[in-house]
Amino acid sequence: MIDRGTHIEVVIGRAALCGPGFVDIVADALARFGAKPLLVVCDGPAESPAFVQAYDNGLKLASIVRARVAIALGGREPAESERLTELVAANRGKDVRSFPDLSAAKAWLAVDRRC
Repeated sequence: MIDRGTHIEVVIGRAALCGPGFVDIVADALARFGAKPLLVVCDGPAESPAFVQAYDNGLKLASIVRARVAIALGGREPAESERLTELVAANRGKDVRSFPDLSAAKAWLAVDRRC
């Protein structure tokens, strides 16, 4: 976890993204650094969360985040389960998006690319 000033950056592995601990990691980052936009960098995700887990992630993210959340998927296009997480969060008024690469995620967050 790193506070970049304009946003919080969290680097996780694919197991964390696909498991129930994902939202706990996000909650820890927000508790530590405050309610800033969040960039989650998933290091080499080869798989997507199961649909039930993706739905749960969307519900829980919506309940704890106050700013945008961008998830960079390490070169992989977002799967249907990642889109479900986005939809569930959006239905609760939160902005959560998944991106295939870090530059697209940072551009969406409108953060300085030098970070």
